[in-house]
Amino acid sequence: MAWHRATILSLRQLSPTTTGLTLKIHPLPTTNISIDSSSSNNNFTFLPGQWVDFKPHPSNSSWCHPFEKIGGYSLTSIPQSLPQFELAIQRSRHPVAEWATVHARVDDVVDVRVGGTFTYESKSSSAFEDDDDDDVAIAALSSNTDDEQKHHRLSEESVLPTNNRMLFIAGGVGINPLYSMIRQWSLDQTHAKTKETNTNNTPRAVLLYSGGSRESLLFVKELEQLMNGKP
Repeated sequence: MAWHRATILSLRQLSPTTTGLTLKIHPLPTTNISIDSSSSNNNFTFLPGQWVDFKPHPSNSSWCHPFEKIGGYSLTSIPQSLPQFELAIQRSRHPVAEWATVHARVDDVVDVRVGGTFTYESKSSSAFEDDDDDDVAIAALSSNTDDEQKHHRLSEESVLPTNNRMLFIAGGVGINPLYSMIRQWSLDQTHAKTKETNTNNTPRAVLLYSGGSRESLLFVKELEQLMNGKP
């Protein structure tokens, strides 16, 4: 996958140990990224559930590490938000995670590359044709740190079908990719052109989410808002 350049627009504290970053992809083609100098930011896209390889650009005065380091962090936004996108990074000893949660500042520049095949696709783009409304699609993810997320997926090469019934199971920062999926699923229901009159076919999603403490749980208010608008 190609590398793309992005700028940090904002940072906010999501929990005592996790920082939320909002970034924006540069509109112009990238010409000086060492790994792939021919990549263009104009085709940057992703699916809910994917992550980005993430490395601070050497031009940042706040990045003092002498060697190139790469972290991996799940996207928490949805494709509709592009060219802006969001990450939630947990503080750790990894140089990139430490930089992103302690030293990074607005207007710092990073390079990102999309990866991951454990995804949710919208009905408009899904390759699945599933007429069995009684099926339940299940997504589960648990991880100790963001840097390890992409190594803890239960199904590394899976695309969740767009079933009416979804079950999401998350532990700790494992909520990150599932939050993106839930946001997209909720949007899909809002944009549905037809509504089922049979209550047995009413779209439903259930999230089972655990953490070491309530204050460590991410996106609680946002999830409650989504819940108030959907079953």
